[in-house]
Amino acid sequence: MGTQLVAGDAIVSVILVILVTVLFLNIAAIGRQPVQKIQLSFKVPLVPLVPCLSIFINAYLMLQLDVFTWIRFAVWLLIGFCIYGFYGINHSEQGKKNKAESDKLQEKCVEKFRILITHP
Repeated sequence: MGTQLVAGDAIVSVILVILVTVLFLNIAAIGRQPVQKIQLSFKVPLVPLVPCLSIFINAYLMLQLDVFTWIRFAVWLLIGFCIYGFYGINHSEQGKKNKAESDKLQEKCVEKFRILITHP
């Protein structure tokens, strides 16, 4: 795409102009969001400029990574998801609470169903 842009390919130039326009419209929309009047201990300066700039810098740095780095990242991400899926979900405190609530609800439903069946 870079060589096509330098060569003056019209389609690439139009696509780039459209993307940049959409980008600036999104930044303007983010900047027009209402701001809380509450005094906070920390606020990001120059919102939305600093957050958007940091996103673009990080995206640029990520695009400069080697393919093998992305493969290693994908493998470790898959390992992490497997650990979470097989261990974390079954051993989470919220999961235990949800299971207890589900068991209570199931017992109530079974009891109501039993009452409906036994009493015509």
